Amino acid sequence: MKNIKIKRTRNCEECDGKGGKNVQTCPKCKGRKIVEKLVQVGPGMYTQSSQKCPECKGQGQLMKEEDRCKVCKGDKIKEVERTLEVAIEPGVPDQHDYIFTGENDEMPGIIAGDVYVRIKIKKHKVFTRKGADLVILKKISLLEALTGVTMEVDHLDGKKHTGATAPGEVLTNKELKTIKKLGMPFYKDAMGHGNLYIEFFVDFPKKNQLTKDKTEKIKKIIGGMEVEKEKTKNKVKLLEDFHEADLNTSPEGGQKRSRQE
Repeated sequence: MKNIKIKRTRNCEECDGKGGKNVQTCPKCKGRKIVEKLVQVGPGMYTQSSQKCPECKGQGQLMKEEDRCKVCKGDKIKEVERTLEVAIEPGVPDQHDYIFTGENDEMPGIIAGDVYVRIKIKKHKVFTRKGADLVILKKISLLEALTGVTMEVDHLDGKKHTGATAPGEVLTNKELKTIKKLGMPFYKDAMGHGNLYIEFFVDFPKKNQLTKDKTEKIKKIIGGMEVEKEKTKNKVKLLEDFHEADLNTSPEGGQKRSRQE
């Protein structure tokens, strides 16, 4: 439940929106609040313009000062404060509008309009919402990617849930896994829920982090293959780091000089 305070105008109850007593229609503007005026712009040339009636000061009515309403001071309306109670429903979508009929400004002869309260959902530091589904990003080590992951999820409702990969399952980088019915409740159907998706990011070893001894042990475990130089006619070339400055083709199709040149 969210409480929102708003300020709105309402017809003065003291004078019933009349501004006072013994109110008379302005004889100069006939209650139209404006008068027409001819303005000479040149020899024999005139233009007509509208302006606020100086007699009633644009009110369209006249009354004696002592007859003015003591509550609204003759304005016919008064500003009041109102608290709207917005009941946030489970699964409410982003940018959803709750409409409060007749809660906007009111004036004599004009029906009060509506107030729209628009829901804007804040970003969460762990969960990303995709409709009724939720997505979390999980960084894992290379060891976990190869041998399996067991993880605990602190959910939005305060409950803890534990998920694990199948025995012997290998995870690849940016792979998505699903826990069914652990997402958001469906809007207008809180008994049903979306899914929770976990996107895994493998934290690979950094440069020079693997020694030759460790590399040989890994090869023995996972069956790495080594290029035998005597069995190939091609010279083995070292794979170097990528640098954008080394690119030789521009977006326009022309050649670009390399860094070595």
